[in-house]
Parts: sequence; C-alpha cells; structure tokens
Amino acid sequence: MNKNYWIELIGFDKDNIEKSAQAFIDKQEGKIHSVFLLLYDVDFVNDHQGMEKEYFLKYMECSYNGHEYNAERRIQRWTNFDLKALIDCFHTKGVKVFCSVFNLTTGRNENGETISTSTLVKFPEVIEFSSKKYAYNEGSVHVLKRFKTGEYFEDYFLDNLVRVMLDYEFDGYHIADGISSGRLRIPNGDF
Repeated sequence: MNKNYWIELIGFDKDNIEKSAQAFIDKQEGKIHSVFLLLYDVDFVNDHQGMEKEYFLKYMECSYNGHEYNAERRIQRWTNFDLKALIDCFHTKGVKVFCSVFNLTTGRNENGETISTSTLVKFPEVIEFSSKKYAYNEGSVHVLKRFKTGEYFEDYFLDNLVRVMLDYEFDGYHIADGISSGRLRIPNGDF
C-alpha cells in the first residue's frame, strides 16, 4: 500500500536534512509514496524569486502559520536552497514531493504579529470578504476573482506555480483548502 503524508517544514531539521528525512521515513510503516509539503500561504508561490540566489522563506511558511515548535524541534528559518535540498533528498530515496499551499494572505511573523502577504497588499480586489454588508476581510484570496485589469487571479497564480514547480522540481501540486474551492459558502461571500 502506498502511503502519502502531508507535513510542514517544521517536521524536518534544516541543519541535517538527510538525517531528519531518513528518520521521518524510518518512523512510517510501509513504503512512503509521497510527501505533501504544506508551505502555508499563497505567496510561497506568488513571491517565488527563482533559484539563482538564496533567500529566506517567510516564518509562516516554515511551520503552519509560524507556530513556534512541535514535539521534536523549534521552528527554523528555511531558505529556498534548504527546501530544494529536502526535495532532492526525498527524490534520492524514491519519495515523490508535492507542493501544497492554502489561499491565505495573512499569517504570523517571528514576533508573533499578524502580517499581510504581498498579494493582500498589492491586490486587495482578489481578497474574499465574508459579506458585502459587513465587508469582513477573510485573509484569503478567492481564486475566481479578477484583478483590476480583468485578468483572473487563477491565471496569475498558475503562471507563478509553473515556475515554482520547475525550479524546485516538485512532482505535483496538492490543491489545498481555498485553492480547490472558496472558503466561504456562496450566500456568505462577496462573489
């Protein structure tokens, strides 16, 4: 039976990628087919800077919304190179690696403060609101909304996703919450 696991980066030690990836594999019963890396927010894709130079991932991308620790370790600041090394490590062990992000546009930084992603700041027209009456920002993108230019957010996201998939050599993309469908029920949203 093939097994698939959905896990955050905090599940691995960036300072010893090979050892922590192997320890993860050894804990599981049976063969692991794939690992789905939850990289949390939509701007992991939208703000990808390529692989020519090393840069830090956002704190909220290094663990779910920047939570500080799990049972094994404290959060670590991963770079794009660290993440690529983890993906390469799993590939050498015959494990496929999938990218997974939510449609979220807010999260916590290293000080525990809620911050907005660049998509929220640059493109407020694609943010979903709980209702027109209350206009409460849900902190997430609605992928079917359009930019002021008329372009669909989904097309913009897909163009960026293709670059991410190729640069990191992900084996696929997990269409997670908010990307697969809106977070709000139709009567409660502004779309």
